[in-house]
Amino acid sequence: MKMIDRICIVLLALLLPLAVMCLSETGVWRVSDTYEYSLKESEVLNKMHLDVSEEDVAHTFTKYVNGKTDDFRLVEKTGAVEQELFTEKDEQSMRTIRDYAGYLLYAGIIAFIIAAAAYARLRIKTKKTTVKTGFHAALAVFICIQAANLVIRLIDPVRNAVFGWLFSFPDEEDDLLTGIMNGSLPEQFAVFQTIFAVVIMLILWYISSMITKPEKIFFRR
Repeated sequence: MKMIDRICIVLLALLLPLAVMCLSETGVWRVSDTYEYSLKESEVLNKMHLDVSEEDVAHTFTKYVNGKTDDFRLVEKTGAVEQELFTEKDEQSMRTIRDYAGYLLYAGIIAFIIAAAAYARLRIKTKKTTVKTGFHAALAVFICIQAANLVIRLIDPVRNAVFGWLFSFPDEEDDLLTGIMNGSLPEQFAVFQTIFAVVIMLILWYISSMITKPEKIFFRR
C-alpha cells in the first residue's frame, strides 16, 4: 500500500468522526426542539411563574444562535407592564455560545471536505476493500469518541470540568438563563447530540456500503 493511501486512511478515520461530532453538536444548538424539551422537562418557566411559552423561549435561543437576530431578548407582557427576561450578562454568555456553535460549523465542514477527499482518493485509486478498511476505522473511532463524549456529558463533575463554561452558570435568583442552563438542558443536549451523530454516521455508512458493494459477476435469469 502506498504512503499516500495510508495517509488517506488516517485522515478518513480521524476527520470523518470529527466532522460528524462537530456538525451534530452545532446542529443541536441550532434547533428549537433541544430547548423546548428541556424547558418542559425542568418546568423552569412554571417554577419562576413566567407567562411565556416554551416555544417562545426556544425560538429566542435558536434565532440568536442561528444569527437571525443580534439581540438575545424576550419580553414578558403582564397587562401594560413589560419585563425583559434576559439580561445583558445573559446576552454576553449567549454570544460566547453562538460563537462556539459557529466555530463548530466551520470546523465540521472543513473536516468533512478533507475526509470526503480522502475517501474519494481511496475509492478511485485503491480497491474497495481498502475503502472499507478506512471507513470501518472511522466508524470505530467515532464509536469511541461518541461514547466518551456521552459519558462526559452525563456525569456532572466531569461535564462541569470540561464543558462548565457552556452549561455552568452562577446561582442567581430569578435569572431565566441560569435556570435553563442549570436545569435538564445538559442531559437533553447529550441525548439529542448522540441521536444526531448516530443518524448521520448511519447514513454515511449506508452510502459507503452502496459505493463499495461488490459487483455481481453472474446473473440468474
